[in-house]
Amino acid sequence: MSLGLSEKDEFGSFRELQSRISELEKDNSLSLYIRDSRTIEAARKKGLKREIEGSLVYYFLRFACYHGGRRFQSRSTGSRPNQSTYQMECPFCIWIKANAAGTKLVITKIEATHNHEIIKAVVDSLPKRRRLDERERSDVIHMLDRHCNKWLIKQRILRQTGKNITLRDIHNIAYRIQRKSDLQQIEDIVADCTGPDLEITTNDDGKVNGIFFQDDEMKQFFRKYPELVVLDATCKLKNACLALYVMMCVGPNGELEIIAVFLTASKDVHSLCAGLQLFKAKNETWSDIRTVMTDKGTTERDAIRQELSQAAQLLSIFHVLCAVGKDITTAKMSISRQQRLSALKAIQSIAYASTELQYNHLRDCFHISMPENVVRYFEVNWHPVRFEWVRCWQQENVTFGDRTNSRLESVNRRLKAIVRADSSLPVFFKDLVATVGCMRHERDHGFVNAVEKVSIKQFPAGSVEAQFCSSVTSFALKFVLDQLDLSNSVEFGIDNDKNLTSVVNGQVENISADQCVCTFSCTMGLPCRHMFAARRACDLPLFSLEGIWPRWLKQSVIESHRILHTSAGDSKPVVLILPKSTKPLTTSEKFKKCNEVVERLTELACEGGTDQFTERYSVLMKLKKIWEDGDFASVSILPHESSMDSTARSYSVTTCAADCSSPESCSVVDTGETDTEMPAGTITVIPAEQIDTGVAMPYLFISPLTYAPSCEIYESVSAIEEICEISVDNLEAQLGKRS
Repeated sequence: MSLGLSEKDEFGSFRELQSRISELEKDNSLSLYIRDSRTIEAARKKGLKREIEGSLVYYFLRFACYHGGRRFQSRSTGSRPNQSTYQMECPFCIWIKANAAGTKLVITKIEATHNHEIIKAVVDSLPKRRRLDERERSDVIHMLDRHCNKWLIKQRILRQTGKNITLRDIHNIAYRIQRKSDLQQIEDIVADCTGPDLEITTNDDGKVNGIFFQDDEMKQFFRKYPELVVLDATCKLKNACLALYVMMCVGPNGELEIIAVFLTASKDVHSLCAGLQLFKAKNETWSDIRTVMTDKGTTERDAIRQELSQAAQLLSIFHVLCAVGKDITTAKMSISRQQRLSALKAIQSIAYASTELQYNHLRDCFHISMPENVVRYFEVNWHPVRFEWVRCWQQENVTFGDRTNSRLESVNRRLKAIVRADSSLPVFFKDLVATVGCMRHERDHGFVNAVEKVSIKQFPAGSVEAQFCSSVTSFALKFVLDQLDLSNSVEFGIDNDKNLTSVVNGQVENISADQCVCTFSCTMGLPCRHMFAARRACDLPLFSLEGIWPRWLKQSVIESHRILHTSAGDSKPVVLILPKSTKPLTTSEKFKKCNEVVERLTELACEGGTDQFTERYSVLMKLKKIWEDGDFASVSILPHESSMDSTARSYSVTTCAADCSSPESCSVVDTGETDTEMPAGTITVIPAEQIDTGVAMPYLFISPLTYAPSCEIYESVSAIEEICEISVDNLEAQLGKRS
């Protein structure tokens, strides 16, 4: 084989040598490694006196083929029979040493023969040839961060570099970038946000069961626009067993922005209340919330009633109708298909009733025309909460024209498109932070367009419409123009005190140019039709900013927008990891906690041979019987006596009365056999009929010391006779003597 290298070839530096070795490997389909070496520093410690240039790095080194370089001798005991090695005692080697002047590395010897066939495809699949450089590895990490399919990553790297990277290589890269714990990774991720506030609660086992996250941008947005909050459970992270809740507020242009995110291990009232309490503790303006809109979830509504009692709670009409459609079916209600369609249509009409009188009329018609079980369902489930979902009562609260959760559902769809249900917590937070950042960027872009662009439909200069167009946001302008048109049809009168009056909310009320008691003015913070009518009647300018909430004023929005006011970069992250507050476990939590242990017990019971399985299964069955009978059982670890003869079988018999309420509180006695202390009632039974200690009890619990089957339960002393090869009389006599 022609290597392109020969003895006495010289290299001015170790870097030059590396380059030539790489060319040698590429041209001849070889894979070499440094088998032996001694650095210059190590050689000096061994007594080297002469000077050697530092660029040589090594005083001596030897390159060997990946199949050789050492005489491999296995030290395996056979416990892992499937292990393998590349070592085949291939003689190929290249010896290199620093010259006498210490200025160059010189090849002193070459052994160019192999004891195996050289195949390029095989060599290209070796670990060294598959290894990625820093740039290629960064590309793989970048693709893994974007959740790219590992098969596609493998194909891309193969095409770009020609390296036969395997899926295991990609798995190893992914593992190395996730060496930190989940909590440490989450801290690193949220640290990139502006003033992140992260609070994590864990149980006694260190398992995460609650996370609250909010940054400065979220807090500032809520501080400016707290009137309407939308809350919903977006999705559930299967791997972490946490449900994701998103809280959002409506901005000045009708946009929704996330103001808080919290995850809980369970969807019970206690967990949701804990999340809302954290929100209240971190946001002083929580009392300014006037309306909270949710879906049909009973748990969410109960938690809101407890923690945000000052706010009106509304149900999304869309979710109400969806829930009704799922509940009223031909199978559940035993009705015909036509009756079902009629019931759904009737309830939809009730949902959009514009007055209480209309609601009562439609409800009476529903009672007359619908089957009894459908009427009962409506009266039990929806009539008691009519104030939360019927239009005539909803419009009395702050909704900003939105009576559904459609905006939140739109945001949820975006989150679900990026955040995967099977994501780990670090991956979830990475995706969440990226999604929130993209949403803010889009909102900022929309804000810039709203400020910089003007409508092609120009209003006459100096007109009322043009003045409002330049003063309020585009979202608020639509409502103002509608009210301005409706003001032309408002009928008003003059009372005895010469005050203007009009019919407002079904009653005659005084109206003025700057304020009104109608639901629109109270819930929107914009001039209503009655105010415009009063201004027209009093010959006052129709344009006025009196009574308009600051959230709708364009100048106020521009001055406080985040584009113009960048948050201070010196705010430090707040990360708290707290143990969860103690509370009684629910039945489902108890089941989940025990189920994890039982699954592991099942795995352990199935290990080993049939005899071991039978013994362990017997232990579980006896434990099951004890608990079914309402008795108590305890487990203790007993030491093995290595010096005991292999033919002897030694048993520890731990007894406890069936009515004993605290077996662990029994006194401790010395068995006399060893220095080990055991609870009172412990009996050590030896085939040689040596009884050390014991107290007669209704139940005997036998567990092995050495060479004994697993734990058994015996109801009497006589049950021991066959196993222990000892007479009952002798055993009972010994028990009586010691007791």
